[in-house]
Amino acid sequence: MADGRKLPPMLIFKETNGNLPKKMKNVYDHRRIDPTANSKGWMNTTIMKEWIQEVWAPNIRKDESYLLVWDSFSAHKDSTLINLLLEEYDTEVAIIPGGCTPALQPLDVGVNKPFKDKLRKEFEAWSIKKILKPTGNSFN
Repeated sequence: MADGRKLPPMLIFKETNGNLPKKMKNVYDHRRIDPTANSKGWMNTTIMKEWIQEVWAPNIRKDESYLLVWDSFSAHKDSTLINLLLEEYDTEVAIIPGGCTPALQPLDVGVNKPFKDKLRKEFEAWSIKKILKPTGNSFN
């Protein structure tokens, strides 16, 4: 946020039925992390709406206006979500055109990507150690 606050992360897991396993929910219920799942493990319009309601809305002030600057990912350009943000949360959306990330978002290229790569690697190691329990050659 412009005032220095960090929004809680939303973790999207790949689950064939789209539901987060109960043991996974229990891991995150006491942390400031919002876990969710879908069959592909990717952000989409449905999960973007969930992010707006569960991450964005609780962290903004009703008496202020906001600007979200997003890249040109399809879910970010969804008119239903843009209207929801504007009408319900007094939030304007600015879309950075495709191919402009290196010029308009140098932190994404030089800082955030290496950070996210390291975070992903650490999280994978942590999740294997804490969530999955090895039994022989497979995980149960």
